[in-house]
Amino acid sequence: MPRWLKFTVVGGVGFFVDAAILYVCVHVVGFGPIGSRIASFSIALLVTWFFNRTFTFESAGRFSRKHELFLYAVASVVGFTVNFSFYALLVILFSTMSEYPLLALVPSSIVAAFVNYFGVKKIVFRAS
Repeated sequence: MPRWLKFTVVGGVGFFVDAAILYVCVHVVGFGPIGSRIASFSIALLVTWFFNRTFTFESAGRFSRKHELFLYAVASVVGFTVNFSFYALLVILFSTMSEYPLLALVPSSIVAAFVNYFGVKKIVFRAS
């Protein structure tokens, strides 16, 4: 399976985790859509790091896990900034997306996926 397709599969898992945590935080716990998005993204980041390291890039242990997770998080900051900025803009501009934040999560995640793939590939797993 091509690496970009593996990355897409892992991204789908991450999206599901992100969306599920976001839904629970907003609709079950009662948190706002912005704070909930930060929590859901953080958990999804850990899940995608694990699967990208073991499945997509099959990390050969170039870095310790702790160091690799740190680099992964740093590389993901740019993707997160794109993702969260677009998400927040949609939630702020459209009341429907504020009420149903999963509607804003979909397009923001798609845009950020391209940024994340190239960042993670070039910074964290470049030797893989």
